[in-house]
Amino acid sequence: MTPNNENIIRRWDSGGFYHFTDGVCGFLCDGELTVHGGQYRIRLPSRGVLELDEIRQIEELTRQKLLALGGPVVGAAPPAPYKLIVPFETGFATTDEIAEDLLWNSQRINYCCRWVTSGSNGGPDPGFRNISETVIAGIQEGQLGPEDLTHFISSSSALGAPVKEAFFLHNVTSVFEDMRGALLRSEYHFLEMTRLLWQINETQSPAAFQDAMTRPREPQMEIKHASEVADRVADNFTSAVVACHSALDLTLRLCAFLCREPVIDPSFPKGLHFSDVDSGKVWGRLRQHKPGDCSASETPNAIAHLPAGRFSRLSKLRNSLVHNMAADDIRPEIYVGVGLPRIGGQALQYAEYRTRDVRPDGSLVRHEWCERFYEQDTDAQAEMAVWLRNTWDVVYDTSIWLERRLKRDYAERTGGCIP
Repeated sequence: MTPNNENIIRRWDSGGFYHFTDGVCGFLCDGELTVHGGQYRIRLPSRGVLELDEIRQIEELTRQKLLALGGPVVGAAPPAPYKLIVPFETGFATTDEIAEDLLWNSQRINYCCRWVTSGSNGGPDPGFRNISETVIAGIQEGQLGPEDLTHFISSSSALGAPVKEAFFLHNVTSVFEDMRGALLRSEYHFLEMTRLLWQINETQSPAAFQDAMTRPREPQMEIKHASEVADRVADNFTSAVVACHSALDLTLRLCAFLCREPVIDPSFPKGLHFSDVDSGKVWGRLRQHKPGDCSASETPNAIAHLPAGRFSRLSKLRNSLVHNMAADDIRPEIYVGVGLPRIGGQALQYAEYRTRDVRPDGSLVRHEWCERFYEQDTDAQAEMAVWLRNTWDVVYDTSIWLERRLKRDYAERTGGCIP
């Protein structure tokens, strides 16, 4: 995924709050960069603006990754995270900008579909598209059932109306918006998880780490934190996992919807799951590669080019969560610590939520008497950030790949070119 160059952020102005993993924050004010970890602070020299190399310095120093922007600073309390940041080699972009790019991709795909359905006419008559939208609105409001829709399709088709094409166009937009909505929903739950971990880290008193007799000034230890807020961390992690995987399922569905032959089929593909990409089963139903498709170097993260197993851990964890009543743990515990390797040995406090161990093939580590193991010390928040970034890549590159496929299919069938 390569967003528009103007959306790449390489420096931040003074006065902003920046959220890293495990409840750690950075704050730039009056030329001084302060890193917050609970009640602990370390100060770093700054050039007055927060640039990419300083972000990298904080990440290396604390072993935490930049995740989100906070709101404007008001009063003494740091602002909560509200905008997810996606890292790139040359800087960062917020998912707001990427979502806008994705919306633009959606509009281009819809434009291509209008040409595919009706050639140079640019799609079904706008008046009829309005009728199909009215029918969909009636369905959503509970006024029409399947029999009513069948009657509408039959009577309209008998009059020569392009009902098939109109519903095809509507369903393309519907699947794309469902996919985009699932991804944004996963982002919302991830940001809420980030906010709650930061809240735990901010409110956990350092006294919890200090022996009542000696009270060392810079403790090096870790405690377990369990509370209602910790439960909500686990709940949001579960919701983020499920929504993220749903975005991948819907991306495959869109791919199947637009790669069938003949193309113009408004019925939704059935019996497809994202795991079918790993197994290769999906390519028994669809043409994986055709002359003129985007190459792996152009869209390396498009579904057609994904290596097997890329999301196997996410898929298996999602399946386990769904089949086990969405319980990631019996009673979630947050590990709150200071001065340990998890925080790069710094005198900073962190709040970490761990997720379950996996084998090299992505399957969850289990024993017949115990379903969950945590020997690998996997940070759930950091893992979820990687899954989200990778899913944005897949959705974005697949939309570019699909646009090219539609244009090539149109050229093959008509000898023309979509402008």
